[in-house]
Amino acid sequence: MSPLLAFVGLFGGLVFCLISGLPISFVLAGISIFTILFLCGPAGLFMVAHNAWAAFSDYILLAVPGFILMGNLLESSKVADDLYGMMYKWLGFIPGGLAMGTVLVCAIFAAMTGITGAATVTMGLIAIPSMLRRSYDKRMITGVVSAGGCPWHSYSPKYYRYPLWLFNWCFCREVVHGGT
Repeated sequence: MSPLLAFVGLFGGLVFCLISGLPISFVLAGISIFTILFLCGPAGLFMVAHNAWAAFSDYILLAVPGFILMGNLLESSKVADDLYGMMYKWLGFIPGGLAMGTVLVCAIFAAMTGITGAATVTMGLIAIPSMLRRSYDKRMITGVVSAGGCPWHSYSPKYYRYPLWLFNWCFCREVVHGGT
């Protein structure tokens, strides 16, 4: 089978299933499994099981409940309300200033955690009630929180180690080992 024909079938099935109103998660999983089954045969299903096990057994997922708990604690202790009150006083004179501040805080939090989903859920727990109290539109709030958490996983701390390793290798060995 040619790659073009496989692409057309895959994309056509994806569009058809999405237009029919099926949930995106089931459409993506079903089309992917069907394509693997069609291209690789029944042995390809072992790849699906192996990749699913590898994805769900990643140790980084252990931190997700902690981040969500942190967001719940910040929201229930009213610390988040005080922070948003401060941000509203600083940026309230700018139209959409609280929304811009929310995107900035979402970006910082997502870059610190490295887990986009946990950062988005946590910021949603914190930002949505505070922005609703300040009469922001619900659709704008969800868009701001979603946009703030999405693209920042590429700047996660796990990628900081490479420039630091290079810096260490280039410069710190001069100090520690005397240039050897």
